[in-house]
Amino acid sequence: MNGDGDLKDAKKAVERFQIPWRSFWNGEDGPGGPIAVAWNVRGWPTTYLIDHEGIIRHKELHGEYIDGPLEKMIVAAEKR
Repeated sequence: MNGDGDLKDAKKAVERFQIPWRSFWNGEDGPGGPIAVAWNVRGWPTTYLIDHEGIIRHKELHGEYIDGPLEKMIVAAEKR
């Protein structure tokens, strides 16, 4: 999710950092927008691992700690 308050800035960030995954704009309220509020995001960045069924499986994994759970989720998704 992108917390820029301006949609043009959000699109520029995606291009600048070559973000290959979906990046949803959080609206004009930036960090206080509807996605952040609904998902109880309290800090930036906040990381969620969402499985192939759309279920949040992990929150706040960073660095090497994200690799194992992410790999398991990929394997499970590929079995579908």
